[in-house]
Amino acid sequence: MRKGSAKGQDRIYKRFGAFLLFFGAAGGFLPSLYMIATKGAIWSVNRQQPHHGPEESDPVLAFHISLSVVWAILLALQLWSGGSGKMRTLHRRGGRVAVGFGLLGVAVAGGWVWTYLNDFSEGLTTPGARAGYYTIVLGVGVAINAVMLVVHARKKNFFLHKDFALMSLMWTLEPGIHRFYMWLMRWVCWDCWAPENTEGMGIALAKLPANLTVIFWALLMASLARRVNGVILWNVAGQYLLFTFGTFSTLDRLYEGQIAESVAGISLLLGALALVWRRYMVKRIQSD
Repeated sequence: MRKGSAKGQDRIYKRFGAFLLFFGAAGGFLPSLYMIATKGAIWSVNRQQPHHGPEESDPVLAFHISLSVVWAILLALQLWSGGSGKMRTLHRRGGRVAVGFGLLGVAVAGGWVWTYLNDFSEGLTTPGARAGYYTIVLGVGVAINAVMLVVHARKKNFFLHKDFALMSLMWTLEPGIHRFYMWLMRWVCWDCWAPENTEGMGIALAKLPANLTVIFWALLMASLARRVNGVILWNVAGQYLLFTFGTFSTLDRLYEGQIAESVAGISLLLGALALVWRRYMVKRIQSD
């Protein structure tokens, strides 16, 4: 594992965290909040109409959105106050609240409860269920990293605390980046990506650049901060698996199953080889 200085890690992590927050929250979620304010209804980016789901899921979705807005504000506060001795108390107390809002509002309400009520309402093998499995994994990524950042803060291992904090940030903002690409696709060609013209695949296609964006973001950040370690790489591997899953699902609907299976298999093989190569290089560096 490559270690950098605490100040260097703080500086780079803050900059990359602020970028991802702006990209995901302002670029992806803010247009949706604007539509809620102007249309008076929770807005579907994919269908460009008020969201329609099972009636029992609507309060959960509203709860998720409300807590996520507060969470984004708290996140900005954490990025600003982190690494400053003068604001240590503010950062510690704000962090506890932010973790609570992230777990309850993002992981539990948005990632699991709403997904169960909405995406699995018609069964476990429908196209909506595929999106549901994806979202559940996002919630797991948020929850694991949020818990671990608290664990390492209590242990006063602030290097790992920050690693897990930025990875939790990645999982929570990936849906925002996904929405950004959905908005972008619509703005480039409004009718091209309408569900009726793509058999509903626009939402799936937008996930792929979102996965690649956060993978590149995490690897570049870790490299510059000299923090290329297991925490970063296993989280990146999770996003890579989602990218592979999304690629397989897309190709499976566009072409024959064998093509989709072949591409997914090659993608998994390349990912596994990358992890093995990384372990080999670490051992070689340590032995020199």
